[in-house]
Amino acid sequence: MARPKNKQPIQRTHDIHIRCSEMEYEIVSGYAESAGLPTSTYIRKCFLKEAPSSTHYIVADTSEIHQLVTIAAGIGNNLNQITRYLHSGGKITVSIVDEIKNASQRFGNFVEKLFTWEESMAILKQLRSKNADYGAVIDYLKYQHDEFHLVPILDENGNSMLRDEFYFDGLNCNPEAFDLECELLNQQYHKNQRYDEIKCHHYIISHDPMDVADHGLTGEQAQAIGMEYAKANFPGHQALVCTHTDGSNNSGNIHTHIIINSLRKEDIASQPYTERAIDCKAGYKHHLTKEYLRHLQSSLMDICQREGLYQVDLLSPAAERITQQEYHAQRRGQLNLDMANMEIMAEGIAPMKTKF
Repeated sequence: MARPKNKQPIQRTHDIHIRCSEMEYEIVSGYAESAGLPTSTYIRKCFLKEAPSSTHYIVADTSEIHQLVTIAAGIGNNLNQITRYLHSGGKITVSIVDEIKNASQRFGNFVEKLFTWEESMAILKQLRSKNADYGAVIDYLKYQHDEFHLVPILDENGNSMLRDEFYFDGLNCNPEAFDLECELLNQQYHKNQRYDEIKCHHYIISHDPMDVADHGLTGEQAQAIGMEYAKANFPGHQALVCTHTDGSNNSGNIHTHIIINSLRKEDIASQPYTERAIDCKAGYKHHLTKEYLRHLQSSLMDICQREGLYQVDLLSPAAERITQQEYHAQRRGQLNLDMANMEIMAEGIAPMKTKF
């Protein structure tokens, strides 16, 4: 029997060149990085309709999801009863109109909470950027942006509009000249010159929306926390610290952006989380290890506990740790189940299963 021939590797001999803006490049590069692929491979798979799925781990409080859909089921049950009453010949009364208006308002509140629910889960996020335009960072922090399309919101004259409320400071730099000072430091050490180098690290401290009502959290207090956190955990780096009070998509949760130049400006003393001697030297880059991340999480927990703010245990494994795809599949399943139960409950029958 003849030996089977080895499968010949695909020879890719043709080049396709495309142009894109800095923002488009950042988006595509981010998707590729999430999928664990080189940018060129990711784009090729997209062209061939083989777009890979990227996995983002999030902590999901499924009990809260169930609480939300239970609210929706109750609203639907009330409207179903009104519909059956009217279909059976009943007359529209002032009380029925009021109930419909009330249901509409409650449903609006439900939708708003559903779409802002993830904001209360995110306590500490860490992002990386290869964008060489440091000025774009300042523009995003100070000016209003369309978060869905990632573009600035302009006034009637085509000018960018300042955010309604924000707090803006710098560490080891003039915040208004962050872009210029970072570029000068990069040139001094001949770092961050290639397009594929990480230029900035972006950390986001996102507070629970209920901290405002329950604990009196203000933008000034959150900014002070952010400055303290940045000084303690990113010494030697040029950094911007900016607090927004509007939340993502106007969810209302206060959150603080900490953006550091990946290149260290000054020598620092050895820290408990540093592994190498160069991690304390100027001219070397930010090196996030598991131990460093654990230190960042512990530091945030300590500050929130001291300030009396809501805080989850970031150091313990999540009770339920699921992928983004699993989370959305579970939410769709629960919603479908609750919609089916609404019809059963409208007939006066108790559903046998309420949790997906």
